[in-house]
Amino acid sequence: MITCKNNFGKFVSLPKKKFVFRPSVYGFILNENKICICRNKSNGKIWFPGGGINPGESIMSQQMKPCILFYFSMNAKRMKLF
Repeated sequence: MITCKNNFGKFVSLPKKKFVFRPSVYGFILNENKICICRNKSNGKIWFPGGGINPGESIMSQQMKPCILFYFSMNAKRMKLF
């Protein structure tokens, strides 16, 4: 069993087989010299947009651009990995 915190800050124990390695990408967006971030409605925590990457998926065009559009209703014009 693995004990971890859920999104609400409660500790839960889950079987090890429930966990799967999945690469992820998260980023921040600069818009007119301001950093755009997200706030979780259920617990008020701040986070950056992003998510898991499926095998063969491009980080920029298939993962980050749709996240930016979904969370901020903005189209990404320039993106940079660092």
